This record gives sequence, C-alpha cells and structure tokens, in this order.
Amino acid sequence: SAPPPPSVPRASAPPPPSVPRASAPPPPPVPLPPPSAAAPFAFSRSFAPPPVSVRSAPPIAPSPIAPSPIAPPASLAQPILTSVPPLTFSPPPLRARPSRLESLLIGLAALLGLLVALQRNGALAALFASAGQGAAYSGLEAALGGPAFGTPRAVDALVGSTRALPQR
Repeated sequence: SAPPPPSVPRASAPPPPSVPRASAPPPPPVPLPPPSAAAPFAFSRSFAPPPVSVRSAPPIAPSPIAPSPIAPPASLAQPILTSVPPLTFSPPPLRARPSRLESLLIGLAALLGLLVALQRNGALAALFASAGQGAAYSGLEAALGGPAFGTPRAVDALVGSTRALPQR
C-alpha cells in the first residue's frame, strides 16, 4: 500500500464573489437628542389612566434606535397616529308629526273598512233592523245595486229565488 501524498500547503485564494467578505462591525448608533415636546402617546382623554403599579415604577429611558436604511427620511414619513378621538353621540332627531290631512285620510280609511266589514257580515243590516230602520237599509242597499255577492242577504235572496222555481 502506498503512503499518502504529503499535504502541500495551498496558497490562499480570494473567495468567490458570491461569498460575502467579513467586514468591520458597523459603528454604534448615534444617541437621539431628548424630545422637546411631549410624546404623541402621552395621556389622552380617550385612554384610561395607567394602573397604580405602572405609575409607581420609575420611567425607563428609550433605547436609541438607528434609522433603517430603507425608511424614508423623517421629513417625508407619514405621522403616526397613536389614538383616535372619541366618538360623539347625538340622539336621533325627532320625527316630524304627520300632517292633519294624513291623519284624516288614515282615520277615514279605517272607518270605511269597518263599515264594509260590518256590511259584508250582515251586522249592519241587523243593526238597522233592530233600530226599526230595516226599510231605510233596504233602500240604501238597492241604491248601491242590491245586496253584495256573498253577504247573508244575498244568500237569502238566492235561496228564496231557487224555492220559487218549479220542481221537476
């Protein structure tokens, strides 16, 4: 068996272009100056106050954050809304009272409906007969074209006319 070939030290070749080269670490971020105005998320009337345990804790200083290389400059960035104003409630407006004409027409339609229902069921004829005005009701009914089809008086008239026919 042959001895293994002696290892020959290779000359270090540059890495291929697809492999990133190690570079120096980025410089530390520059600390931000303290804000001159209150933070946009400071106490607002739309939020409840924080619990006692949070209020008694000492404030924590924000850690400085370096701006992202892909973020737009601060002058072009859209402002961040941290809260929305509370919704206002107003009761619905009162409905306008219907006009007198509307009320009159609705009442008239209800009254006519009641009269037609009483006439179709024969209650109106019985009411006139009990008041001794059966002849007045018969005259009114004849002026309107006789008893309406399907009313008790029309059925009585039909039965009376069939009895008068000769039997075979």
